[in-house]
Amino acid sequence: MSVKIIVCKGCGGKMEAVDEQGNPACITCAGISPNNSIPVEMEVPDIAKCVYCGKEAQVTQDLPFYNSRNNTYYCGCRGWD
Repeated sequence: MSVKIIVCKGCGGKMEAVDEQGNPACITCAGISPNNSIPVEMEVPDIAKCVYCGKEAQVTQDLPFYNSRNNTYYCGCRGWD
């Protein structure tokens, strides 16, 4: 199965910030990619794996540090600081 989500056109990651006007913004490729913070809707698999430990999770807009290019996210297994 698959799900549609909004990601950054520049890096494929979930846009986790907002700019000063309240628009979605990408903290991963800000100032690096010419396509930074351009939202695009993508269809991705509905299950993603943690990039470090492989833990599986449902893909939602709230999945932390989700990357659509490799269908991974970060579950917090190595800490948050």
